[in-house]
Amino acid sequence: MGNEYVRTGKAAKMLGRSKVKVIQLFKSGKLAGYVDVTNVQAGTKVFMVSVRSIESYIAERENRK
Repeated sequence: MGNEYVRTGKAAKMLGRSKVKVIQLFKSGKLAGYVDVTNVQAGTKVFMVSVRSIESYIAERENRK
């Protein structure tokens, strides 16, 4: 089965965090996914986050408790 990807807004809801925090986690390598440039001239980017990496991140945080 392939991996599912969600936008930062849905990832933020799944994690209980802000979109900004999700992007920070993505850029630091704690969440996996890809960046889609939707408008090259404007430099508009959409961060697509792997649902599997979100689930792994949640499990890791729960194990620390």
